[in-house]
Amino acid sequence: MTQRDRRRQRRRGGIGGKLLIVGGGILAVVAIAAIAVTSWVLDVAADAPSLATCKPIDRGGNSVLYAADGSKLGVIASDEAHTPVSIKRIPRNVQLATVAIEDQRFYEHAGSGERH
Repeated sequence: MTQRDRRRQRRRGGIGGKLLIVGGGILAVVAIAAIAVTSWVLDVAADAPSLATCKPIDRGGNSVLYAADGSKLGVIASDEAHTPVSIKRIPRNVQLATVAIEDQRFYEHAGSGERH
C-alpha cells in the first residue's frame, strides 16, 4: 500500500471509527428503549390505585345459611374457595330450582319447615 493510499484510508476512518459509529448507534437505540419503557411504567403506575387502598378478597370456603329472621340455620362446609353473591344477582329460575331441589313441599308449608 502506498503512502497516498494510507492517507486516504485515515481520512475515511478505519475499522475503529466504524465500530465507534455502530456502537454509538446501538447505545442510542438502547437508551431510547430504556426511556420509553420507563415512561410507560411511570404512566401505568400513575393510573394504578394506591397500595394502601388494596385489601385482600375474602373467599371463605364455607357457606352460612340464614333464616328470614336473621338467625343462623347452619353451615355448609367446602374445600373450594367461592365468592359470595347477593340474591339479586342469582336468576329467579335458579332460586326456584334450588328451593324445589332442597324442599319439594316448600310451597305447601310456605317455608315454615313443618313436616307431615
